[in-house]
Amino acid sequence: MASKKPLHSFPDVFRLDNSSRCSCGNTNDAGNSVTINPYVLYTPSTALQLAIETKYCCECTNKHGRIGPDLSNYGILNWNNKIGFAHQVLNQYTSHLTRSETPFNAFYGTIQDDYLNNESPVQFCHPEIFEYAWLAFVRLQKIESNMQCSECGPHPKVVIADGISVSFPNHHRTETLRPPTSSDKTHALVRLRKTATRSTSFIGPNPNRIKLYDALNTPDRMKRLEKLHPEIENLKTISVYVLCYQYLQAAGRWLS
Repeated sequence: MASKKPLHSFPDVFRLDNSSRCSCGNTNDAGNSVTINPYVLYTPSTALQLAIETKYCCECTNKHGRIGPDLSNYGILNWNNKIGFAHQVLNQYTSHLTRSETPFNAFYGTIQDDYLNNESPVQFCHPEIFEYAWLAFVRLQKIESNMQCSECGPHPKVVIADGISVSFPNHHRTETLRPPTSSDKTHALVRLRKTATRSTSFIGPNPNRIKLYDALNTPDRMKRLEKLHPEIENLKTISVYVLCYQYLQAAGRWLS
């Protein structure tokens, strides 16, 4: 669990500090002007409308990338320099999940009811955003127990589930069992919702897109621009061919 912080004891403006960085990892904000933007903080009972200091990130491939404070010292998970979650609401769901196996949607509904009863100035965020925020939060937690038997180890021959003793005669039925604290990306991998290719990628063949992404991910700014220039010119040529092809297809359908 993260450190506790009393609710409603936050400053009106969260200032930049030594922990400030962009989502790309860059911490160098020299020469950039500070801007103060609105910031919504979601707590267990209501949303607080505050403000946050940010700086434009020149090194980020995202043109909207901003350098902002971490806010963990305030007991806050800073999601995107626009909204954040108090550790209390994230820890609250962890407690409900581990003690009473509360489904995610049921917990989300109770938070919505609390916001309604407390006449929150801002509604609770979309459930998908809260789900991603909680999953990111628990990845930062340090689990003290390995949740395995000290005598039987991680592969017991007898499994007790929900108060019912289940004994399997063959060891191969339990040899693949793992403690819930074990990390395995092949069995527990969070996949973000997919969108249409045209809204997430460049047009053209896959090798061209790979070269563009490689250029954008180059850390050094001058080298990044050197790589981008020929790829952008190539992209212009491909775009003309694609538009001509689409035009000919449309003309063919019209003539037919």
